[in-house]
Amino acid sequence: MPRSKKTNNQVHHQEVEDLLINENPITHELSLKVSKLSYEEALDNLDLILSKLQNETLPVEEMKRSYIEAILYLDHCEKLLKTIEQEVVEIETDDLLLKDN
Repeated sequence: MPRSKKTNNQVHHQEVEDLLINENPITHELSLKVSKLSYEEALDNLDLILSKLQNETLPVEEMKRSYIEAILYLDHCEKLLKTIEQEVVEIETDDLLLKDN
């Protein structure tokens, strides 16, 4: 039986879930902190982490933590964009309903 292919988004969300389940309380605390940020704040922090990860002298443990942070920021940004997209669709639907009346 052929397996269904997962989209990149499904794989990404699975990575986030795995990190939150398998990591220590610091990851959970960081996740709560990230969830309170605006899209712009999260994106700025993600950019800073990506710059830091490009530094070849970064210790491995710091790389791991930075990678986890980056995934959390990226996931948060994607969730915010999805929410906004849904709101726009609802507004457009409401506008169409109003025009029909």
